[in-house]
Amino acid sequence: MEMLPKTVLVTGCTKGIGRALVDIFASHGYHVAGCARNKEDLTNLFVELSTRYPKQRFFFESCDAA
Repeated sequence: MEMLPKTVLVTGCTKGIGRALVDIFASHGYHVAGCARNKEDLTNLFVELSTRYPKQRFFFESCDAA
């Protein structure tokens, strides 16, 4: 049986605990989807993670999950 890659969703992914979770999951091979309010921070996070983990997928969207 082939194992599919795991994907997680993290809210508030550009700062604090959310950002720490993104780093932890990405370092363990997870694909990461996330949301936060600041589009520029999301773009910077996407570029950083895509460079560091080129075999993984990242999807970020600007929204307020409060």
